[in-house]
Amino acid sequence: MLNALGQAPTLDWQRNIGGSADDLNLKATQNFQGDLFITGTSYSNNTDIPANNGGADIFVSKLTDAGTTVWAKNFGGTLDDIPAAMAPTTDGGVILLCYVKSIDLDFNAAGVWLLKLDNAGNVGFKIHYGGNPDIKGGLRQTSDGGYIFHSTKTVGANGLDSWVVKTNNLGALTWEQTYGGTGTEYAADILEYNSNYYVLGESNSTTLNGETNHGNYDLLFLKINSTGVAQWTKLWGSSTGNEGGESLVLDDSNNFVILGSNDASGENVFINNGGVDLWVLNANSTGILSNNFSTGGSENDYPGGIFFSENRFKSVIVGETYSDSLPSGTASDTSNILVQEIIPEFQLIQWETMLGGSNNDVPSSIIETIDGGLLIAGHSYSNDVNLTSNNGGADFWLLKLSYPCPGELSLGSSIFTRSTSRTADSFIKTTSTFKGTPAKMKLKSVYIEMNPGFEVESGTVFETEIGGCD
Repeated sequence: MLNALGQAPTLDWQRNIGGSADDLNLKATQNFQGDLFITGTSYSNNTDIPANNGGADIFVSKLTDAGTTVWAKNFGGTLDDIPAAMAPTTDGGVILLCYVKSIDLDFNAAGVWLLKLDNAGNVGFKIHYGGNPDIKGGLRQTSDGGYIFHSTKTVGANGLDSWVVKTNNLGALTWEQTYGGTGTEYAADILEYNSNYYVLGESNSTTLNGETNHGNYDLLFLKINSTGVAQWTKLWGSSTGNEGGESLVLDDSNNFVILGSNDASGENVFINNGGVDLWVLNANSTGILSNNFSTGGSENDYPGGIFFSENRFKSVIVGETYSDSLPSGTASDTSNILVQEIIPEFQLIQWETMLGGSNNDVPSSIIETIDGGLLIAGHSYSNDVNLTSNNGGADFWLLKLSYPCPGELSLGSSIFTRSTSRTADSFIKTTSTFKGTPAKMKLKSVYIEMNPGFEVESGTVFETEIGGCD
């Protein structure tokens, strides 16, 4: 693994949110308007957290792009209820994949629920689907305006299977399907591409859809069509270790970049650095694995999330690290948040940074914000170094990282499909196509040059502003 040690973004702002009990596994997303939404598992009932219903509640909050709370709510019953995933919706709100044990108050049955909220936090729908959820899962709004989620369900005597559910825009069931063998399957993520769905998880079944397991748990990568019929199945791993998936994104060539974990080398795992490593894999839409590499140090390093930047043509990963052998270093008995910008096909780390305090700091998600920065969400037990306070136990922790504002900017991507805002001090040049429904595109500089190839497709809001770096 090569390390270029380029310039990392700097910490713009950070905020801990919580009460006197544990508040864990914060996740963040941003809608096309720039609003931030966060969700996590909360045991608190004071300070920043609304009244607790009992056990763990599902905390949801809307923030400004500067991290200021607009509204905050708790959903739950008297037992433990957690959010497994969250996705922005085209109406400016969010939808949550909820794993529920309560049968009272906000929920009346255990299992998997979808909770749809509008931009003001009002409940659009709250629907129960059954299932036997574990911890992780995936959720997306689909191109037809409906939703699809990936969770787990017990089928017969075979234990947990991977379970995919497709709904319409109101949450009504369109179809559901399970995928599994005689062992256990766990869910991680799901992604739509070209009228098909790509499912990420892990499996210890001896065989699955004709694929043979390498040993213990393998990373599971599955393609299904628009009605849930399996097209192909891939199991990647080693014969002696455990491998699993975490997050799934598309790069600028419409190939997949997969973030997972491994704890041994051999077979599909080229190298292991010691303990658990973050594992990055490249695959095309036919499931051909072109490259994979492990990143981390000699201790355990756990994956937290990944995104692909349309403007920088690179992936950024985040993980929890206990390794003190990394260039940025950490104490081996506590964990910090590790962030790396990578070019996986060249096994190259462009930059790396470590964030946290003297106690455990754990990331759960990372996104690219509309202004080109990074937003990391998780939780922390620390109150020093990068943190200024702690309310008790673990607090939710939200961090915004920003690149320096450039004097000149040439937009690198030929196509932008998500809401984007870019600023340069002197001038911006672009030949890009901006598309996305809904999406907002804004360019701010003293001089903005739109050259041949520039196009704004119908349904996309495009704005320019004369100005520069503040």
